[in-house]
This record gives sequence, C-alpha cells and structure tokens, in this order.
Amino acid sequence: MDRTGRKVAVVGAGTMGTTLAHVAASSGQKTTLHCEDPEVAHGMSRERRHPKHFPDRVLSPSLQPTTSLAEAVEGADIVLVAVHSTRFRATARLLANVVSPEQVIVSTTKGIELETFAPMSEVLRAELPRNVVGALGGVNLTHDILNGQLSEIIIATNGTSDETARVATALRTKQLTVRTTEDLRGLEVVSILKNAAAITTAIAIGLGYSGNMAGIAISRSFREVETLGLRLGAKPSVFLDVCGLGDLFLTCVHAGSLNRRLGILLGQGRSLEEILAQLPEVPEGVNATRAAPALASTHGVDVPVLRTTRDILEGRARPSALEDALRV
Repeated sequence: MDRTGRKVAVVGAGTMGTTLAHVAASSGQKTTLHCEDPEVAHGMSRERRHPKHFPDRVLSPSLQPTTSLAEAVEGADIVLVAVHSTRFRATARLLANVVSPEQVIVSTTKGIELETFAPMSEVLRAELPRNVVGALGGVNLTHDILNGQLSEIIIATNGTSDETARVATALRTKQLTVRTTEDLRGLEVVSILKNAAAITTAIAIGLGYSGNMAGIAISRSFREVETLGLRLGAKPSVFLDVCGLGDLFLTCVHAGSLNRRLGILLGQGRSLEEILAQLPEVPEGVNATRAAPALASTHGVDVPVLRTTRDILEGRARPSALEDALRV
C-alpha cells in the first residue's frame, strides 16, 4: 500500500483529530494537524505529546502541528474535520476560504446541527459545494486505536468510489480496518441517533436497573432509531453494522463514553447543567436526543422512548418516567 507523496490534513486537535493524524503520519504520509490552541501546537512540536489529551503518548515524529488553517490544508489530498458539531459550520466556512476543489473533505464528527437538523456532511456540502464531502463512523475509541487494538472505521462520501477509497487508504493499518459504503445518509443517521439510544440505556443504569430494564431500554430505543433512520433514507443493513449496533454497544458499556456518563447521571437525578459542568465537553448525544423526537414528528414516526429521554434530559420529566415509557 504505497502512500508516499500523499498529504493528509486534520482540522481539530481533540482526541479523534489527534489520533487520526497520528495514524496517517505513522504510515508515512505527510500529515498536518490544525490546533486552535497555540499551547497545544507548541507542546506537540517540542514534546511530541498532546499536553491535554494524550500527555503520556508519544506521537509520530512526522506529524506537523500548526495554528495556521491555510498551512494545514495546503496541498492536502484529504482534509479530515474533527471539531464539535456546535463549531462545525463556523469551521467549514473558514475552510471555504483555503481549500481547493479537488480536495476531499470528510467529517469525523458524529453530531447533528440542532438548528437545521443537518448532519455534518450536509453542513460541509452547504459551505463547500465544489468539494467531495463525506463522513466517518464505526467503532473507534481513540485510546484503543493508539494502543493498537483492532478497530474498524467506515467511510462514505458523495463522490466516486475511487475518491472514497482514497480516504480509506489514507487511514488503513494492520489493526485499523477501514471499509467504505455508498450509504452516506445511513452512516451518519445511525452514528448520530445511536447516541440518543445510548443515553436512554444509561439512564436505566443510573436508575439502578443494570439488568432487564437496561436490556429493554437498549432494544426499544434502538428500534425507534431504526424506524426513524429508515424513514430518513438509511439502508437497513447499516443498523447491524459496526457504525450501528457495534457503536451503540461501545457507547453503552465503555466507561470513557461521555454519553454513557451523561445518561447515568441523569438517571441518578442530576440536572443537565450540573452534569455538563463536570464533563470536558458537551457529548454529541445531547443534540441527538433533542433532535430525534423533532425529526420523528416531522416524518410521522412515533418515538415514545426517545421522546421520554429528551424530556428527562431537559428536566421536564423525572428519570423514573423512562420505566413508564418502557412498560407500554
């Protein structure tokens, strides 16, 4: 797999952006990482470590951090955008001033823009209409990838199969399987909405029901995700793939999942404001949980479990209301 001469740019030096930049750089590709925080860029340049997210991990010596967005993307074949959904459109607008039409722009953010209900690839398409755009999904905990554990990513774009394959090739390693799909819509829908199902399940765990009720919660909420996703244009196979069932399982059980932590604390009676004050960032599942019932209503789909989860999240219902919703 010859990747000599290719350049990959990653915009966003969070955990996912840093991890994918390290993967690309480690395979011999010229790789730049755009860091908004100059201290992060300087720390990575001096110590080859991310001072905030991965202080104990030595990153690839060929990874080039920079605070200049134009410098980061110049000459790149692929640009991966790894910023939170709340800052995604603003970042895409900045990219519009510095990218060229032949560059493929791919979101790594499993989020939705609450104001428009647009997944991130649609935000990219709106702001960068001349570029091929895409999205990433799968089971991809960053620490597991960095530690060389078997992981799997799925890539989809609105371009040709060759353009999608170009992105997959840039990230593929012996331990990181990267597959492609033509179902861009389904990949994003399930990657986003599974977070709402994970929060539902975690609320049940927070209530003290780690057995039967949690099993009912994950089954019923993901069934609603599937019904809504199919109405939104997803293909049936995506729900049982690693970007669907696999990612849902991971989000529900892994101690590092912010969506899981959020749901458990909601189940214990904590308010959203209290919880977010304790977390390093707002979990993408917050907007997914708020968006799911509104999307369902617009498309004529009934999602009583996800609607109850939203009401618990927003403080309009007690956590125990989930048990009533699951009893129906």
